[in-house]
Amino acid sequence: MTVADTIFLVHGMGHHPEGWHVPVQTAIKKLYGKYKLSRVPFDQRFKIKPISYDSVFRNLVTRWQNDANALGAAAAAVGASEVGRLVGWLRNAGQVDNNFVWTHAADVLLYRLFYTVRQEVKTHVAAEFAREIDSLSASARWSVIAHSLGTAVAHDSLDMLMSGQQEDGSPTGFEARNEQALVIAMVANVSRVLQTAAKAYDSNVKPGRAGQNGRSCRRFLNFRHVLDPFTIPKMFRPDAWPDSTAAANGLYRFVEVNHVHDVNVHDLAHYLKHPGVHIPLFRELAGFSSAVTLEQEAEAHENFKQFGQLSQSVGVRLKEKLESVSPGISEDWKAYREIWDTFIALFD
Repeated sequence: MTVADTIFLVHGMGHHPEGWHVPVQTAIKKLYGKYKLSRVPFDQRFKIKPISYDSVFRNLVTRWQNDANALGAAAAAVGASEVGRLVGWLRNAGQVDNNFVWTHAADVLLYRLFYTVRQEVKTHVAAEFAREIDSLSASARWSVIAHSLGTAVAHDSLDMLMSGQQEDGSPTGFEARNEQALVIAMVANVSRVLQTAAKAYDSNVKPGRAGQNGRSCRRFLNFRHVLDPFTIPKMFRPDAWPDSTAAANGLYRFVEVNHVHDVNVHDLAHYLKHPGVHIPLFRELAGFSSAVTLEQEAEAHENFKQFGQLSQSVGVRLKEKLESVSPGISEDWKAYREIWDTFIALFD
């Protein structure tokens, strides 16, 4: 009997209660059913394993919300000039219902600015990865789909695992040379703007041949929406990465899409709708290019509407609003404040 490959699904910004992955999993299965590879049922070919770190943020915010002075002192210690206003958002962040600031700002701030938060999240996620990978049979393959903040979390956690030791020098107990992801797919990649010690271009999270040192995956897919403002500061877009050989062999792929089916173009499900995203993803996850035929690919692109169910006029107006959100290209993570302020206004 064929062993199902594991797909780790790592969520992005915001509150993700138990079962958060079900709508995404349902959308992936529905898209999978359109193509040739659906001759093998999804659940026979793949097993989705959700990775959540939301509880770490929730516990910390609940604790800090009751001690604003301690939070302010911790923020001041990192020397971030913009942090005062952002920290103010956290005073009510414990109330997650209908709280857009929490869902699109607080956890990013916590992860980027506070070393102890980052370490707790990384350790939690790395343990989830390691526990599941260690349980797999020798013939089973595993891949990662990470979204938004999850791209940074997955990057940092996998880099730590593959290095064999935590930042304090203690071993992770993970033998990197015996493990390599088939695919790492980063959707709305923010790993560079949130990077700290492990630099996104230079870490262990790079594509390469099996057993190659410092190459945690066979293939690396990077998906960006041209109107997604969160992907603009310190954009992940390397040249000939991680080296000319890997680039020439197509081990790294950068894909941009531009459809507008909803105001939240940053949403993972919105990204997945586009055949430019899900077709290369399915091909790499299945391990063979004919998983989706060229004819099926051409038909999918031809039938895909840029504005979905929206009328042309509504879609154009929404696109213009989204264009107004996007700041200039920046190498500074603090550009996120401008993005949050303007993006939040779209949801008022």
